[in-house]
Formats: sequence, C-alpha cells, structure tokens
Amino acid sequence: MDIKKIIPIVLLFAVLAIAGFYYFGKTSKVNDQLSQNKLVTDDFELILPHGWTKSDPAAGVSAMAVNADEKLDDPAARQINFKSYFAVSRDTLQDGGPIEYMKVIEDSLRQIIPGISFSEERDMEISGRNARAVKAEMNQKGVDFNALMVSIKGEGNDVWTISFSTTKNKWEEYKESFFSVANSFKLKIKE
Repeated sequence: MDIKKIIPIVLLFAVLAIAGFYYFGKTSKVNDQLSQNKLVTDDFELILPHGWTKSDPAAGVSAMAVNADEKLDDPAARQINFKSYFAVSRDTLQDGGPIEYMKVIEDSLRQIIPGISFSEERDMEISGRNARAVKAEMNQKGVDFNALMVSIKGEGNDVWTISFSTTKNKWEEYKESFFSVANSFKLKIKE
C-alpha cells in the first residue's frame, strides 16, 4: 500500500471526527451530480440516504455527503457543529486486499486517536467485489463517536474506502442506512 496515500486518509478521518467537520455549511441539495437520490461521480455511484446531501469533498476525498438537517441530542456535538457524514476515497494497494488494507488503517488510527476501539469486523461482497467492514468507537472533544469503515476492492490495485461517522447515540438509527449505502456502491468500469 502506498503509505503516502494512507496517511492523508487516516488523518482526514481523524480530523473529521475531532473537528465535527465545520465544512458542512457548503452543502447543496440536488445538483447535476445528484439524481433520484444518487451520488454519481466519474468513477462510481451510490444511493444517498433520504435527506442526505452531497458536500464539497475535502482534499484527498472523492465524494462526501452529510445529513445537513440532522438534529443532535448531544450538546457537545452541537457545540462543535457536528453533522453525521460519509466520505469516499480511493487508494492504491501494494499487496493484499481489503482485509490487509483495513488492518493498516486500524493500526494508523490507533497511533493518532487515543482510546479508539474496533469491533464488528466482517467480510462482505459489494457489487461482486471483496470488501471489509469494521466499526470504530472513539471519544473526541467530549463527544462519543461511532464510525463504520468499509474498504472495497476496485480495479487493479485500487481500493475504495467509505468512512461513515455519527455520534454514538445516533449509531442504531443510522447503522442500517450506512450498510445500505455501502452495498449500493458501484464502480464504473473504464475502458
């Protein structure tokens, strides 16, 4: 795996969880990239949960979506203006597949987020491609976060990772939607 690409992905995940990602003010309801509740890029498409909107992606991220109208019960999450979101990014594998890639991500996150824990690891198949999912739990800025990371084998040495993040008290509400989004992920085959 290209460590130069992994570190920014890991750092992006950490920054988004820590900061609550203030960037979400720049969301757009429906535009030319969204149709019939789909997020469509040149490389892939997926189905957005009801009420979620595309957001301008941060550097190193292919696409992002946020639940901009979300009402949070957690005062600490409201204070940092956190909104549940997911981000899709692409990386290059040097060897191995989604399982090995996820282990590298987990090891990197353990080094930069004290107390992070991983559970509910499972192998999946998404649109005929090998995938690996893992749940992460952490506390940052007084907020308990849950995240779902799903790595999907792409074409050649590509791996696509969808990182979903929400507060712990919203996890059960969003868990099924997060897996539905991941299962709707379809790569466009380039000729």
